[in-house]
Amino acid sequence: MPKAKLVKVEKYVHNFVNFLILPLFALANTALFIPPHFTTAITSPVAIGIIMGLVIGKPLGIFLMSRLMVSFNIAQLPNNIHWKHILGIGTLAGIGFTMSVFITMLAFKDGTQKDIAKIAIITSAGLSVIVSVIYFWMVNISSSGAKKQQALQ
Repeated sequence: MPKAKLVKVEKYVHNFVNFLILPLFALANTALFIPPHFTTAITSPVAIGIIMGLVIGKPLGIFLMSRLMVSFNIAQLPNNIHWKHILGIGTLAGIGFTMSVFITMLAFKDGTQKDIAKIAIITSAGLSVIVSVIYFWMVNISSSGAKKQQALQ
């Protein structure tokens, strides 16, 4: 009987831990310092380069490399997966920041540059979430519209 209660407790705290505790833990471990001139930091060349790389570069890289692999018969798309899905998955790739922060710690010696890079990485993760939600919402609308149109024919 205690095992059944443990499973019930685990299900109860699952979302709380995965969507609040773990992200807060990861954010706390970045040792992020928000500089007093945040707007100057986020518009610096380092920050813009990181944001462009994570929000635009990752989706394009994933999409284009997937296209190349499929076109050279090295890989194939799984059943019921279309190129619009691959692009959407690419937009989600920008939310991962652990490796980006690790590389930042190795790449920059100056503490200010590290802080700017970390702020840009966190900003990129947030932008990637927003872009992904909007993208998948639009894909869902166009897919449901196409299904309705097929049903009418």
